[in-house]
Amino acid sequence: MTSVLAWLVAVSVSAPSAATVVVLPARRTGVSAEELRRVADATLAALGERGIATVGFEDAQRRLKAAGVSDTLACGGRPPCLLSAATRLGATHAVLLSGLQVDADRAWVLEALAVETGASLLKRDWTDAAASPSTTATADFAAQLATALVGPSAAPTPVATPASPPPPLVPVATPPAEPTQPQPPSLTQATPPPPPPSKVAPKVLLVVAGVLAAAAIGTAVAGALTDAELAKQSGGVSPLTHSQALRTRDTANVLFGVAWGAGGLAAGAGAVALLTW
Repeated sequence: MTSVLAWLVAVSVSAPSAATVVVLPARRTGVSAEELRRVADATLAALGERGIATVGFEDAQRRLKAAGVSDTLACGGRPPCLLSAATRLGATHAVLLSGLQVDADRAWVLEALAVETGASLLKRDWTDAAASPSTTATADFAAQLATALVGPSAAPTPVATPASPPPPLVPVATPPAEPTQPQPPSLTQATPPPPPPSKVAPKVLLVVAGVLAAAAIGTAVAGALTDAELAKQSGGVSPLTHSQALRTRDTANVLFGVAWGAGGLAAGAGAVALLTW
């Protein structure tokens, strides 16, 4: 009885503390609410398969609205605001989900935070196409997060049973044992932690956004100067002929169009860079 009680105490002390995870929308640009819910449900299902307690996505949204929190997207991605919502749901860890879509390409970010301390445990970003959404990124993220929360499981040590009395000893002549060479201890290589996500792509996107913004400003200024030629008059008469005025107007319109296009591309590249940073 004493050994059984000791084993139960050892198991209860070594068991990891229960963790409850909730997925909260942090940012959404160009991605539908249904697609955001699909990624959240896939992440929660993968965590549940690994024995992690979760708060259902729709259940979390319903409970937050009942508590006066209409939408976590209103937090603007700020961790303190999102962790406050997770606290209302009784979760110990929050996974912040962000999605952005530009044309047919989409960028996703999942980041796990400890609700009590706000520490970041894991972050994963990936891209896919609207026509062929990724099915492995959420499973990989859930596997790494489950390992971080629970760790490798160990089987309990079986309870020792009383041994039967040994048989009587009978002297038996045995040949001397041959000396054996000592075996080197086996070396096991610890699995290194996952490398942090690369920030090369976001930095390149920021540089591209800056170049496009400079090009937009330059072409807008050139368009304004060209358009100003049409306003010049001498004695109420323009020095330009009709054909020259048409060409000047067309040139100004082209420059303004290029400026708008470059400005839009610069804004898109900058948004993708911030989401994937």
